Amino acid sequence: MHKRGKRGHRPIVVYVVPFDVMKMKTGGGRRISGIARAISSEYEVFILSLSPASRSFALEEIHPGVWMAAIPASPEFEAKVKTDIAVSADAAPLFTFANHFHLLPDYQAVLRVLAPAVHAWVMVTPLAWKPLQGWITPGTQRVVYDVHDDFSRFL
Repeated sequence: MHKRGKRGHRPIVVYVVPFDVMKMKTGGGRRISGIARAISSEYEVFILSLSPASRSFALEEIHPGVWMAAIPASPEFEAKVKTDIAVSADAAPLFTFANHFHLLPDYQAVLRVLAPAVHAWVMVTPLAWKPLQGWITPGTQRVVYDVHDDFSRFL
């Protein structure tokens, strides 16, 4: 583990969440927040929550060293999710995130800022892998899959 240094000089961990956990009212949001808090003594943690297009971008420190970013989906992304529901049902937002990440320019903008400084990326779904691949620096950045359910049964 890394020694805690001055704030802002600790390694950065980015939690990539392709759904809305901003209010931390769901079990998933609470679990993500709890893990982020547990590692915040060693890392600066950014939770990137894909939020509805109606919400404005927001960045809030929810615990010392843990930042929650509400990143609004584009109206085009939300429209694509609606068409994907016919095929993918409740998993449509995850598949849309995986296959149409280009429709999320605000999410990409946040990744563009954070990516060079990231020590580790944490994904809460394997469907985040495809969009993340272009942002990861192999050999220097770690990738973690937060396995919280049996994904094949979820689908």
